[in-house]
Amino acid sequence: MKFKYLTWAVLLGALSFGAVSCDDDDDDDANGSEATDGKDKNDDKKDTKVMSDTASYLGQMYVDFSGLTYKSDSVNVKSSYDSLDNVNLDLLGVRFVPQMPVTVDLTVPGIPSKENSDVVTFEADSIVPTMKGKQMPKYTAYDIKGEIKGDSITFSLKFGDYPTSYKGELQK
Repeated sequence: MKFKYLTWAVLLGALSFGAVSCDDDDDDDANGSEATDGKDKNDDKKDTKVMSDTASYLGQMYVDFSGLTYKSDSVNVKSSYDSLDNVNLDLLGVRFVPQMPVTVDLTVPGIPSKENSDVVTFEADSIVPTMKGKQMPKYTAYDIKGEIKGDSITFSLKFGDYPTSYKGELQK
């Protein structure tokens, strides 16, 4: 009986050693060089984008509220792509009107985008923004339109009933 268990142990050990030693990297092409994996292909795709994975812009925001237009200088907007190449806009430390007691960080996620030559355009009919990961349906963004061209970004949208526009330059 002990011999039977010893035989199985030796056989299993030999099989597992053989499986490990035969585990060849199947990513080699016919010439013996390694092929790029999916991650490298995605990285190459991102390298061709006008906009890097994340870019930070500094600029002016205009908000129409109660018949007046409020201008905010030095507004920081961060743009990034999600896994579907949609644009995410993070409006950082924003005070939409002077009466706001605090600044907020607001994200408009998943705006469909297209790239033509050296311009990325993005637009959507409506998207619910998030603040600290929570959806803010009261401030749903409507009529979103924008573009990233060279070192600048421009966009316009309505947060609820409040038309908002932004123009910024890439921070280096």
